[in-house]
Parts: sequence; C-alpha cells; structure tokens
Amino acid sequence: ANATAAMTFDCDRKNFFMDGCNAVLEWTASVTGSKNEINLKGLIRGKFSPASNKLLAASISYDCGSISAQLQKGQVGVDAAAQAAASQA
Repeated sequence: ANATAAMTFDCDRKNFFMDGCNAVLEWTASVTGSKNEINLKGLIRGKFSPASNKLLAASISYDCGSISAQLQKGQVGVDAAAQAAASQA
C-alpha cells in the first residue's frame, strides 16, 4: 500500500503584519504521511498595489537547515540513502 504525504500549513492572523503595501505572515507547516514527518517555520512576504490592492509579488522563505537537522537527529523515519542525501544538501 502506498502512503500519501501531505503538507499542512498553520497561518494565524495575529502573525500577519502589514506596513503600507508590504505584508509579512509567519507560518508553521508539518509534513505527514508515509514515514516522513517534518515540522518547519517560515515567512511569506507580499507586495500589494496601492491603487487596486492586488497582490503584485510574493515570496516564501523557510529554514531548510531545520529539515536537515530533523533528518540527522532521526526524528524522521527515512532510509540511510535518503538521510545521506539530505545531509549533503
């Protein structure tokens, strides 16, 4: 049987900050399913048009070092090959 991995984001309005046309939202996410379970935090930044309030640009940032650390600490059930590949990333 094949397991399906899923990524779930948690975004709380109290972690949303806006100054003029620039916005930042802190989020947390978890990847579950199969043997892989990873937790991470990140930011999404957006720039909005002052005239139309439409989103002009956005970027998502997260710390991939935390993913590597979780793999290396054995918090994620992965095989040796996947762990070795993650440590070289």
